[in-house]
Amino acid sequence: MKPNCNTTAQMLLSPREIEISFLLVYNYKQHEMARILNISLVKLENLLLNLFEKFSVKSSIDFVKRVFEYDILPPQKPRILAVTSA
Repeated sequence: MKPNCNTTAQMLLSPREIEISFLLVYNYKQHEMARILNISLVKLENLLLNLFEKFSVKSSIDFVKRVFEYDILPPQKPRILAVTSA
């Protein structure tokens, strides 16, 4: 049975980490993610490393699998991402 950790996982994620998680799920490249979030690639890489460590994964593919396995993301895209997909 799949654990229901949606609420718990969302409480562990900062708003920025939720944005990054959505970008990973939608398969954005790192340079695109940095541009959308208006941060440097170095800052993004640090955020990704922290996010992967939080979920005990080593790659973005493993992270996306974990997101779907545990239903981590909220149903609605963050506002910053809703603007970029239009």
